[in-house]
Amino acid sequence: MKRERQHESKKHWRWALLANDQVARVTKGGKQKSLRLTVAVGDQHGKIGVAVGSGNSFAIARRNAIRRARRNVVKFPLLTRSRSIKYEVEGNFGAAKILLRPRPRGTGIKAGKVSHIILRLAGIKNIMAKQLGSVSRINNARAVLFALSQTRSTKLKRTIKQRRARKARAARRRGYLKT
Repeated sequence: MKRERQHESKKHWRWALLANDQVARVTKGGKQKSLRLTVAVGDQHGKIGVAVGSGNSFAIARRNAIRRARRNVVKFPLLTRSRSIKYEVEGNFGAAKILLRPRPRGTGIKAGKVSHIILRLAGIKNIMAKQLGSVSRINNARAVLFALSQTRSTKLKRTIKQRRARKARAARRRGYLKT
């Protein structure tokens, strides 16, 4: 019974290959070659994960990468009507910088290759993404993930705003801030 539920939960997760690199380790006996895959996993309803996996064969590397990506899932709020994000966000990772801007219904995904794959797997249908800085696929993928993780629901933003206002009022009462 438990196995069936686990199997069904995996059904709606989709994965896509972002990068496929052959790497080598030099040993006493010569070069040992292996594959390094960068994979994105998403459920198309506001959950996305990116990870790197390596192995001697494609199947082993893919399995490792998908397993790691499922562990590193980021959740974010998705506008139900326009299938976009709520506001403009920026994400940085290493030298990679990415700008994500919401777009109206019917626009589609206007983004680079890696960003396009990740946003499609996340379930976003209308968005504009601009990659700045690095051309590294791994860094750009992680920058998109970081940008998506920064989006908050309006309810949470409202409570944060209220909390900040409360702290400012308390600081004014104590005389730390001038009005």
